[in-house]
Amino acid sequence: MKAGIEEDAISTIHYSSQVAEYAIVEGNCVLKHHVLIGGNAVVRGGPILLDEHVVIQGESRIQVR
Repeated sequence: MKAGIEEDAISTIHYSSQVAEYAIVEGNCVLKHHVLIGGNAVVRGGPILLDEHVVIQGESRIQVR
């Protein structure tokens, strides 16, 4: 996980979420309840809010500019 370059670009993972394997979360992202990001997935940019039983795996890419 890596925060963005902007002052308020802070990635946040709540207690019931996971970033596993080779996944990358970068930027102003908030992972709330029961979020799993795994495999080679990349979530980049923001603001991004993921909440309530979200699974992102494999070669998935989510990018917000």
